[in-house]
Amino acid sequence: MAFAKLSPAEIRKHKGVSFTGISAIFFCYDDKGKIFLAKRSRNARDEHGRWAPGAGGHKHGETIEETVQRELKEEFDAKPLSINFLGYFDVFRELSDGTPTNWLAMCFAV
Repeated sequence: MAFAKLSPAEIRKHKGVSFTGISAIFFCYDDKGKIFLAKRSRNARDEHGRWAPGAGGHKHGETIEETVQRELKEEFDAKPLSINFLGYFDVFRELSDGTPTNWLAMCFAV
């Protein structure tokens, strides 16, 4: 049986909708214990205008720590000094059109 290979762009459209997506959430903190949050833009997938830690979708073929490093660079142009796993939780939300989504959020302190 042959399977069609989907492009990364096509897969991205289905993450969290057609199958449970995996995301890396990272709480950036400084040596004084302050946590950095960013306001989600209109370009974000959902929850526009809300304050949030950094996060991003896990890509096939990378470790979850590599996801954290990539997303930290993409979103904040930073490199982590350390990456510490905190735990995970299930995320159930809706897109702006009402489509339900399901994500497994892997949480890290960086």
